[in-house]
Amino acid sequence: MARPVGTSGHHTSRTIFSGDRTGKREAVTVDEFTDYEIAEAMLTGGSFVYCLGRAWYSADESNRARLKAAFPEYWERYTEVARQSTAKAKA
Repeated sequence: MARPVGTSGHHTSRTIFSGDRTGKREAVTVDEFTDYEIAEAMLTGGSFVYCLGRAWYSADESNRARLKAAFPEYWERYTEVARQSTAKAKA
């Protein structure tokens, strides 16, 4: 499936700092996946999740937000699928 124009399709990693009251800071790397990557991962799911991913691609920003709000468990699950897919690709 072709990606919409303007999307790179690569997740990013960023470093954030967590700290406690003593001022001690610790760097933590957070993997971020784009909504496009998560929707693409949904295309590997069952028929309902596949259609949900396709609906997300077809929706405008307002309806995309509604889809994510209506089905947060799928969004969380397929964030993990995208993460595992990326880990396999790096191996």
